[in-house]
Amino acid sequence: MDFEQHLKDVQENFHKFEIKVPAVDYPPRCFSYRNRQGVQIQTGYYWKIIETFVMRHNGTLRYDFFDMWAMNFSLESVAHLIANEGHSFTTSVVIPQEYFESSDAIHFGKNYLLTATGKEIPQNMYLLITFSVEMWLMVISVFVILFLLLMMTKQRYRYIIDISGTLLDTLKIMIFQYDGILRDKTIFTFMLSLIFLGIGLFSTVSYSSNLSSMYVSRIYEPDLQSLGDISHTDLRIQLFSLDYHHYMKLENLPQIVYGRMFAGNDTEFQENRQHLKLPHILMVMDDVMEFLLFQQNFMLRPIAKYIPEPFYTMPLYVSMPHRSPFLDSFNRYISYIHDNGTKSFIVTGVFAICIRNVVYRIANCIA
Repeated sequence: MDFEQHLKDVQENFHKFEIKVPAVDYPPRCFSYRNRQGVQIQTGYYWKIIETFVMRHNGTLRYDFFDMWAMNFSLESVAHLIANEGHSFTTSVVIPQEYFESSDAIHFGKNYLLTATGKEIPQNMYLLITFSVEMWLMVISVFVILFLLLMMTKQRYRYIIDISGTLLDTLKIMIFQYDGILRDKTIFTFMLSLIFLGIGLFSTVSYSSNLSSMYVSRIYEPDLQSLGDISHTDLRIQLFSLDYHHYMKLENLPQIVYGRMFAGNDTEFQENRQHLKLPHILMVMDDVMEFLLFQQNFMLRPIAKYIPEPFYTMPLYVSMPHRSPFLDSFNRYISYIHDNGTKSFIVTGVFAICIRNVVYRIANCIA
């Protein structure tokens, strides 16, 4: 009985025991910034959850920084980090492996594809895209009918056949410049003039108003709206190299995703993701996506968007070494902060800090 009580006390009170964790640059889960006094502050919602757990149990937290984007981590190196370097928790998601334990889920995450918004269409193309294809077909049909009517009218009243002149007259009608074409004063020509007035007014006003609105608002290529739209492009899907082999082994992903996935340079991947430079489609979890797209609140027009169709879901958890003495206590703590709303408070607070103290990324993105 005394041993059980002692074990319970140890699990609830770490007596200032030093707990090591690896710190990485992965906002909003784990990142650092300098406050106004120049002191470097480590934060992130993964970090804050672990830090609060350690402080709640009277422990001491120490971290070792690892540049995960420059080192090109592998699953083996992460397993070695957890099993042999004395680190008790991970500060970001690690794909499940037999090398370590996983805590209860912190969040049920969704995977989305982040892509660039459509590029602006060159303004010299506005002259052609002012009308849709159907509208242009209707204009051509009206042009042909007017041409035939004018030919018949000239042949009936003037006894002449002037194809080139009739073509020019028809064009004048379409652009609302037809004065003096019909000189005969008859009811028939009067009715034709009314028809010409309606057609010329409609075509000219419609075209000029559409063209003006395009120059004012600018026209952009259509954005990708679904996973199926990817097949109409030659864009590839870039992943973090640590995740690549895991996703390639999954059996329930859309086929279009399998064919486009690749793992490139991780440093370039992080740089492009943070500054929303998207030569490729990027795979991101919903928590990271929310942070990245928040930057666009400071832009006149968004430069990135996500396809609102999650293609994969997975729980987000904290990884620990096998036979970790903290596993049961940490799982109870996760359940506790879920129930009392502390987890939501931590995530919201960290997100605000993340945005406020990474202003240089936003400024670079706008520039």
